[in-house]
Amino acid sequence: MKTPSDDLFRLVKSLDTQEKVYFKAFGAKKNQGKDSLGYMKLFDVVDKLKVNDEAILRANLAKKGFNYNLKNAKEQLTEAIYKSLAEFHSGQSITRQLQNLIYYAELLYGKRLNKPAGNLVKKVEKLALQYEQYNYLLITNSIKLSAIRQTQNIGEIEQYVKKEIDKERHYFDCLKNISNYNNIALRLEKLEHTYATGSATKNNELIRIINLDLLKSPDKALTFSSLHQYYFIHFLLYKLTGSGNKEAYIKQKEWLKYLESKKDELKFRAGNYIGVLARLVTIMVHLRLDKELEATFSKAKRFLEGLSSKTQTKSLKSAFMSLTINYIGGQNSFNKPAQSIQSWENIKHIVTFETLSDSIKMVLCGNLFHSYFLVQNFHEALNYLNKIINSKTQNRLDILNHARFYLLMTHYELENVEFLPYMTRATRRSLLKAQTLVSEYDKCILNYFERVLPKIRNKQEEKETFKKWRQELDNIPGKSVLYSEIENFDFILWIESKIQQRNFADILKETGMKKKYYKLGSRHLRLRRRIIGFV
Repeated sequence: MKTPSDDLFRLVKSLDTQEKVYFKAFGAKKNQGKDSLGYMKLFDVVDKLKVNDEAILRANLAKKGFNYNLKNAKEQLTEAIYKSLAEFHSGQSITRQLQNLIYYAELLYGKRLNKPAGNLVKKVEKLALQYEQYNYLLITNSIKLSAIRQTQNIGEIEQYVKKEIDKERHYFDCLKNISNYNNIALRLEKLEHTYATGSATKNNELIRIINLDLLKSPDKALTFSSLHQYYFIHFLLYKLTGSGNKEAYIKQKEWLKYLESKKDELKFRAGNYIGVLARLVTIMVHLRLDKELEATFSKAKRFLEGLSSKTQTKSLKSAFMSLTINYIGGQNSFNKPAQSIQSWENIKHIVTFETLSDSIKMVLCGNLFHSYFLVQNFHEALNYLNKIINSKTQNRLDILNHARFYLLMTHYELENVEFLPYMTRATRRSLLKAQTLVSEYDKCILNYFERVLPKIRNKQEEKETFKKWRQELDNIPGKSVLYSEIENFDFILWIESKIQQRNFADILKETGMKKKYYKLGSRHLRLRRRIIGFV
């Protein structure tokens, strides 16, 4: 039997309070028939569901006296929500405004009312230029050309040939420029999230991208959108290559200065502004700029709160959430886990967890796991690990693989040692299924969790076992899944905390956060600048 889709459930749950109120009013105004009553009942029931369960849905509908075709009601409800959202957000969407103006202009041209139609076209051009919607500028040129051909006005034809053709070429050039920068960014984002890709393949692709002519200078960017992508691409290169902290900092500061110099336009570029602040937060953590990190987060929060409610769109709030997640990751890196937990409590009302993208959810849960693990609240740490492991997304397999290792550590801390053999085997199967290369280092870790740790009977035995374990790991060459390039949660230091019988957070603070390089046994480990908490 085919599993029912969860599309409607996710759509209803994505609605905020204002959108739900508007939909109710929209439904009452637009629909008076029997069918509309059916899908409005369906909306109320779906809205109250905690999880998407078809059996529970049908049972609750039966209690409400629902006697309509469920498939049809779902289709009608989906269509009604789409129409309601389109109407509710019509004033906020630049695309919708442009489409409406073009539609009205075409109607007026069709009635030979060329003068008012031309005025609407001018509005379209002004708005499209402001927001760099060059595809709509090409559409307006096409509409103007059709109108000129209808009138056969020689003067207008000459004017079009003289000015508009060159404009068209410029619009095409701008669209091509934007597309080229977007494609470069996508190539890098693919590299960033392709966990199983070999390092040689990644390096070759990175070298090809770094040498592209478009990345040599910001002067190559013909539009604001392209310029934004130029600086974003350089940030992605910084993340992937793991080099050039100061250069990356200067680059993003350069972009921030440009944005802040255009104060009158800043509210139209709010997403770009929050985005560069989020990137700077990441770099500041790597540069250990603790005070500037706090100041930058406060600046972003004040900026968002200073915007009108209409300007605070979901996408903007989502961008701020990305910044906050990076900030929380930074607080963990500065060994302030309690503060990072409080930061999340202070801002989680801005966007509900369910409305976050899958990737952001994964990163947020990874950060909060770290925070709760460091404050030794292992039950909450386990809660966030389970959210990662139970996620159905295929994004951020790196975080998922780490979470499976952390699950073993957390259950050990909770003294659930009887679960370790089974969970270790499940971890091994998952890694193989994801085609993740399991190194000798990983095998040693898994072997201890499965066969050795469950047999420990007292603290002295724990100390000796972990000491032997560390020695074995020190003698194994090669990297582990736990030692990937985006990882800062130090597994070796966790082992060291068991040897010294001390708090892991204290060991991490003393050893991992005070030195650029530190030594454990015979093994030199470089302090990693990548942390799981950056998006």
